[in-house]
Parts: sequence; structure tokens; C-alpha cells
Amino acid sequence: MIGHLTSKPFSKTAPKPKPSRTSSPQAADSAAPAPRATAKSARSFGAGTYNLAAGNNEYSKGFDRTKRLAAQQIVSGEVSVMALQEVGVNGRNTRGRDNNEELLEEVFRQELPRDFRGADIDKVSLDDNGQPVMRDGQPVYSPERYADSRYTATNDSGATQNMTLTRDRFDSEGREVPFDTSAAEAPTVAYSAHLEEQDKTY
Repeated sequence: MIGHLTSKPFSKTAPKPKPSRTSSPQAADSAAPAPRATAKSARSFGAGTYNLAAGNNEYSKGFDRTKRLAAQQIVSGEVSVMALQEVGVNGRNTRGRDNNEELLEEVFRQELPRDFRGADIDKVSLDDNGQPVMRDGQPVYSPERYADSRYTATNDSGATQNMTLTRDRFDSEGREVPFDTSAAEAPTVAYSAHLEEQDKTY
């Protein structure tokens, strides 16, 4: 189930000035001509919405296609705000998939330079100091335990592009709490992705 809404550009035109009230025709004839109304520059604002149906096994199968479409609209600037409905967070009700994280990873893929198309992306969790989590000399990726992650794309020449994904958890009063707080106590999770080489944040 996919729903999409994009608003059309709109413009406002200054109202025409009212004719001046005069006591005689001669006064009206001698009055200075009224200035012409000018149109203000058009402004546009795009909004998109997708129903991910995360808890519905049948409809959520289309998420791979949905995230590509949504990421394309975000990267192209077609939408300024993207609203997602029935989102699976931390893999709850989505067979281990985190919809927000996957969407931001797709945004990262589409933002990569042309010579990175099809590049492999490695993921590693970051500790509280922003350092990669290692175990026995190997990088650890455990989004259930660690709030932040780094994504690294490597092309055939060995060059790299990086994205840092951060997640913050808030309670029902809007107060930030430790990430390992239970969802029952802190139901809101805010995601932020920073593309380091492009210096862009989503």
C-alpha cells in the first residue's frame, strides 16, 4: 500500500490598489498613476507519505521498492518532508528489519558518486565515543545494542565514502533518555544520517 502526495507550487499576487477617492473629476485626472501590481516569486513545498504496513506480512513485502522510490524523491529534492506510516523500528514486527535505517541506507546509495554505483557497503557500530566497536579484531555491527553506526562504501579503486547514522530515544514527555531504555518507557526514536564527504545531513 503506497500513498503519495505532492503539493503544487503556489504564488501570491499583490492586490490591485484601490482608486483614490477624490472630490472632483479634475483632482482625479491630476492624481499620480497608481503603481502596477507585481507578482511575488513562486514558492513550492513538496510532501510525501508512504504507508509501509510494517506489521502486515503481505503488504510489507514491497518495502524494497518503496524505499527506492522514497529515497529517489528525497535525494532529488522532490519532497521537503517525508512522512512514513506503520514503520517498523528496531526490527519489531518486521522480521528484524528497521525501515528507517534501510531507507537512509538507500538514500546513501543514491547520493554516492557515479564511480561508486554498485559498491559494497560495510557497517560497523560505534561506541559512546564515536569509535568503531571491535571484537577479536573484527568490526561489530549490532544496532540492537548500539545507537550509532557507520556505513562505508568502497569502490573498485579503493576510495571510500562514509555515512554516520545516529539514533536518539525520547520518552513520552519528549525527554532524551539512554538508548537502551525500553520502548514502553521511551516510544520515540529519532534518526539522523550524515554523509561525511558530501557534508549532507538527513
